[in-house]
Amino acid sequence: MDFYGVGIMKLINILKEQAPNCRNSWFADDSAGAGKTEDVKSWWDALQHYGPRVGYFPQPDKTRLIIKDPAKVDYFTSLFPGIHVTADGSRYLGSFIGTENATGNYVTTKVKEWINDIEDISKAAASEPQFAYSAYYYGVMRKWAFIMRTTPNISNLLAPIERVIKSKLIPALTGISALSETLRDVFSLSQKNGGLGIQNPVELAET
Repeated sequence: MDFYGVGIMKLINILKEQAPNCRNSWFADDSAGAGKTEDVKSWWDALQHYGPRVGYFPQPDKTRLIIKDPAKVDYFTSLFPGIHVTADGSRYLGSFIGTENATGNYVTTKVKEWINDIEDISKAAASEPQFAYSAYYYGVMRKWAFIMRTTPNISNLLAPIERVIKSKLIPALTGISALSETLRDVFSLSQKNGGLGIQNPVELAET
């Protein structure tokens, strides 16, 4: 892995020389470039040409090109053969880059998955409350943390999560069926402050 990192650094430096105006980022072997058409084209061509020399093999069929104008999909498809071109957007490193509607659809799909997880944990809490709490706190709750940090204006989309936390998870963990807003706020506090650390995702996303 160390040698791979050395090779990637060499490639990154080459790309900066070949396409200096293309902003690019790397996460392990995931690379992304952004900028004007000619700059991204120069970056992609250089990546395909120099990448294999250091053991990096770009895969056009797994690559997404996100554009602003839906009317130019065919043009960009011909300019970047083999790459999937979209004006809606695409998932990227656990988040989403694209239009507001496409982002909303992505987050909504993830919210449904997380709600299913919370409901399963709530059922398990009837016999194993400590195990269920740990599964939520160290597992499920962490799943939406990255999206909150990287995707703006999604707090309203997370409201269904808060509803199932309040109506099912906390009652299952504590045995308290009638949960007041004050008590809900208490349970959102950290453990050292007398709470459970079960934060309200809607409020958390806004920060």
